[in-house]
Formats: sequence, C-alpha cells, structure tokens
Amino acid sequence: MDAKPPPINTRTEPDALGSREEERSTVGHPPQFWLIIVALSLLVFISAVDVTIIPPALPRIVEEIGGSTQYVWIANSFVFVSSVLQPLIGQLSNIFGRKYPIVVPIILFIVGSGSVGGAQNAGTLITGRTV
Repeated sequence: MDAKPPPINTRTEPDALGSREEERSTVGHPPQFWLIIVALSLLVFISAVDVTIIPPALPRIVEEIGGSTQYVWIANSFVFVSSVLQPLIGQLSNIFGRKYPIVVPIILFIVGSGSVGGAQNAGTLITGRTV
C-alpha cells in the first residue's frame, strides 16, 4: 500500500493573537480617518442642534416676527428638507466622491443660518430654515 503524503496546506493559520500583518492594519488609524470621524460627528451634532433649538424658542420668535399661522413650517421645514434630500446626497456622493456632497450642504447650512438670523418676517425664516 502506497501512502499518499498529506496535502500541503497553503493557507496559513493565524496564531491565537492573529497574524502580524493583520494586527498592524487594525491597531492604529491614520490621522485622516480621525479627521473624517470628527467632521461627520460635527455634522450630526449640527443637525441635532438645528432640530432641537427651534421648538423652545419658537413662541418668542413668532411673537417677535409674526407668523403664528406658519408655526408648523417654521419648526419642521429643516427636518422635512433634510429627510427628502438625504438619499439624493447619498447617491451624489457615490457618483462624485464624498468631499463635495458634504462640503456643499455645510456651506448651504451656513448661508441658511445667516438668513434665519437676519429674518424680519416668517417667510424669510421659513426660507432660511429650508435652505
């Protein structure tokens, strides 16, 4: 009886700690990774602040500039537009990369916030919140 030699295992099994190459790739992330994490965290924070900052101040705002009949639109225009545009921005980021579809909405947010800060009537306030 001729005994065949066992097949040669070409896959290397990692030891209990894992392979060195795998260990090196997961230990530390480059600074660019952390910059992206910070930027995305700030974007989520900005969105959360914008959603929660208006309701407590809205009675005073309506008293100052009017617009008691547009109360709902003042409060919800930002949430409505951001919800509608999120899938579009996601698809644009797949097409054009991540940088511009993130930078452009930040610039629009700054412009909208400036127009809300200078609003003299409810229409301008709603427009700024929508932008």
